[in-house]
Amino acid sequence: MMIRVILLNSIVIITIITTWFFNPWLSFSTAQESPLGPHAQGLYFHNNTQADIWVAIAHPNPVSGDGWVSQGWLHLKPGETRQGYVGYLHNQYYAYYAKTANEQQRWQGDRQFGVHAGNWQYLLQRDSTTLSYQARPFRLIDIGTPHRAAYLVHISVE
Repeated sequence: MMIRVILLNSIVIITIITTWFFNPWLSFSTAQESPLGPHAQGLYFHNNTQADIWVAIAHPNPVSGDGWVSQGWLHLKPGETRQGYVGYLHNQYYAYYAKTANEQQRWQGDRQFGVHAGNWQYLLQRDSTTLSYQARPFRLIDIGTPHRAAYLVHISVE
């Protein structure tokens, strides 16, 4: 922690700057160390496979805080890292479902969320009965302490 005192027109301004606030690297566990840089914000995915994959994500509704929102599909080539959720991570839990084009390889879990069958679209989960959406078994991600700048998910052959 650093304390800085600034004298401005005879008014003393004291600011306390913590390393964590300006250094999101410190919010990563050793296993999730970020190669994204110190100014990265959001949820990122890295494709550690030899195939193209498509990722759908789900996260708590940032507008109302009630329920979840899902969106898909984010295309990742082998070795590529891309941002799936833009912005600061205010929640502890997020979820994803990933697949190869032929769906022979899937990364899934036990949380059902609807996702649009085609392009990248938001879906409020209360509307997931719409015919153009498909239920998929998403894998829950626990990013640990909420309120971190960025988190990186590695998708590998299991």
